[in-house]
Amino acid sequence: MTDDLGLRFEELLVDLKGNGRYQWITIFLVLLPTFFACSFISSGWLFVIATPDDFFCHIPLNQSNGTSVAFTSEEKKRLLPPGNDGELHSKCELYSVDYSALLQNFGSIREMEAYFNATNASSTPRTACSSWEFDKTVYQDTITTDWDLVCTARDFLPTLAYIIGSIGVMIGTPLGGYAADRFGRKPTYFAFLALQVVFGAATVAAPRAHYGYYVFLTLYTIHSVSVNPIYLVPSTLGLEIITPDCRATFLVLLTLAYTAGAVAFTGIAYALRSWRPMVLATILPFTLYGMFWFVLPESPRWLLLKGRSKEFNVYLRKMAKINRVEWSESLEGKASQLCIDARGVSHSSLSNVNESSHDATYSYLDLFRGPRIRRHTILMLIMSIVVQVLNRFSCSQFFALLFMYQLVCLFFVCRH
Repeated sequence: MTDDLGLRFEELLVDLKGNGRYQWITIFLVLLPTFFACSFISSGWLFVIATPDDFFCHIPLNQSNGTSVAFTSEEKKRLLPPGNDGELHSKCELYSVDYSALLQNFGSIREMEAYFNATNASSTPRTACSSWEFDKTVYQDTITTDWDLVCTARDFLPTLAYIIGSIGVMIGTPLGGYAADRFGRKPTYFAFLALQVVFGAATVAAPRAHYGYYVFLTLYTIHSVSVNPIYLVPSTLGLEIITPDCRATFLVLLTLAYTAGAVAFTGIAYALRSWRPMVLATILPFTLYGMFWFVLPESPRWLLLKGRSKEFNVYLRKMAKINRVEWSESLEGKASQLCIDARGVSHSSLSNVNESSHDATYSYLDLFRGPRIRRHTILMLIMSIVVQVLNRFSCSQFFALLFMYQLVCLFFVCRH
């Protein structure tokens, strides 16, 4: 949209009370609930890929008739070799002995422990664990506990899931932007919403067999493509239906809704403590948001630029009615002239592009040329890298960094 056309559209928004009842009903009842739930996704996956602090090798302890013997976790740990760095027990190794035979010979855990203490533990052969038991004080289960993603090369796999998911998010951002400009804000939002729900639910059905992790990883990557579009498209739509003087307020509300959702999900995670119900909890709101199809508007700017004059005028009349503005001949004339001029811009845009394409080329280096855009680009890169790296290891760090990020956003909104 050219500067002149954009200014005239914003003047028309002011005439229609573009900060009136229609805008705030749409923002509070449709858009802000969306932003509130968007934070469930980024918050939820931190719990999904978490590794419990305490875990140990599963020790096969069977009686002579083949039935397993129930012992407490603390009793089992006493039968393991000492760990490194002062750990009381190894998390990745156990003695290379027949534990069931020793149990039958000695008859009790105490006698077996005395046997290991009497022998030279450092000289007793060890073997790598093939399965593990995990402390369930904090998490009932995560992808780490479901697929034993600990020790040796497998302890990197939860982080790999996070990295691959982040790549999916990066892919989704330009896809969402292109689709929103090509097909409209509304259909793009609901298309990615469907992708979010379908593949989110599919990850829950990943089998517990050893190959289940790779099924999960594939489904999670596709699911991650939808993360940014379902956040960016509604935020763009919100900015396009309100007057310029209210946009900073809208961004502040968006930020508060997103942060409130992130905090609220910690309570949901505390109540559930299991990764599959948690994933369902992240997508449940978006399943309900499918009903927003009937109330979510299309962007009036997009309708104007695409030459959809009839829909554009219907939208403006609806806005005027809800904002209690009389649809006068003056407003009708301004809207009609905008549609005529927008069609002229659309018809001339291709020739303008062809004429200027030989004179100017752009690349990512242009993000660093001017002092203002360079400062913003570097700041966003630093904050994104810090959040992406550190939130893998600590939920408290994640929420602290998220809060810092929101403060920085608010600072630049208020300043610029």
